[in-house]
Amino acid sequence: MEHQPDEILDGFRLIKKVGSGAEGSVWKAVHQDEEGRMAAIKFGSGEKTPFPELHHPNLVGVEDQGISKGSPYLRMEWVEGESLRDYIDREGKLPSEKVSDLALQLARAIDYLHDKEIVHGDLKPSNILITPEGTLKVTDFGLDVAEPDIAVSTKANDEIIGTVGYLAPELKKGARPDQKSDLYSLGAVIHEMVTGELPPGHLPPEWEPTVSTLL
Repeated sequence: MEHQPDEILDGFRLIKKVGSGAEGSVWKAVHQDEEGRMAAIKFGSGEKTPFPELHHPNLVGVEDQGISKGSPYLRMEWVEGESLRDYIDREGKLPSEKVSDLALQLARAIDYLHDKEIVHGDLKPSNILITPEGTLKVTDFGLDVAEPDIAVSTKANDEIIGTVGYLAPELKKGARPDQKSDLYSLGAVIHEMVTGELPPGHLPPEWEPTVSTLL
């Protein structure tokens, strides 16, 4: 069942849908009683699995989780700012000092996830936020059931997982995301920050819908 504006969930009123895809939808929400307190609520499409507590300055914080209308959800901190995708599109190649700063923050976030045995699986500029103060925050964790030995924060079935331009080669052949494929995506993101382009052999993100239908 679809969620609608003005619905109340854990004291937060849904304002508007700000993103949607195969893994679910993301809504901006505001607290009923605490003026100015915002949240991002992501509704998933699979079965609920306990999401581990994550506390890192370069990850979007998860405040709560549960079930609503049969769908699992995560309530996350609302981050003001812009995506790295928008930043690169506007600025093009980034200065070396900026690349070093953002790359270090991004690497720390991924290292923390891997220490928790979590694989992001779809690391790309549109899933990376930058606050007005320059803090980088990785987002878009999934909600579907993962293998018991390692949590994969994206859909765990026979479909290709991830975004074509940032996928490790083995994922295009149907392999599951793992820590090594996350590092490949990390390198692709850094390459784009440095050069303004994807690594050689990769198509631009706007080709993704067409290419995905052929894989």
